[in-house]
Amino acid sequence: MPYVRIETGGDWLKPRAAALFDAIDGALTTVLKVPPNDSLIRLHCHDPAMIRLPRGVDADFVLLEVALFPGRNADTKAALYRELTAALGRLGVTESRVTVALYEVGLDDWGIGGRPAGEIQFGFPLQP
Repeated sequence: MPYVRIETGGDWLKPRAAALFDAIDGALTTVLKVPPNDSLIRLHCHDPAMIRLPRGVDADFVLLEVALFPGRNADTKAALYRELTAALGRLGVTESRVTVALYEVGLDDWGIGGRPAGEIQFGFPLQP
C-alpha cells in the first residue's frame, strides 16, 4: 500500500489523471506485488508561477514521490524506477522529464487505524 504523490507544473496531466493513476497502480502491482487499487495516488498540479524548477528542468517535469515500507533491495528499487518511468512514457511523458524519489517509512513510523503498521497483516509481501 504505497502512497504516491505526483507533482508537476501546470495542468497538462489533469486530463490524463485516470490513465495516470492506473499506470502507476499497475507499476506498483507488477514490481512490489501489492494488490491492485491498494495504493493512495495523488496528483498535484502546481501553478507555474508558484514553483521554481532547477536549471535545465523542463516545465513539463513529473516528480513521483513514493512512500513505502522499507526492505526492498536495490534491484527491486531499480525495477520500480524503470516501470514507473515506462508507465508514464506510455502516456507520452518523455523519460528525461520523470524523477522518482522513494521514501522508506519504518513499520513503527507508519500508523494505520491507530496501530503501527508492524501489527497489521497486509496480505502481500512487505519485502519482495
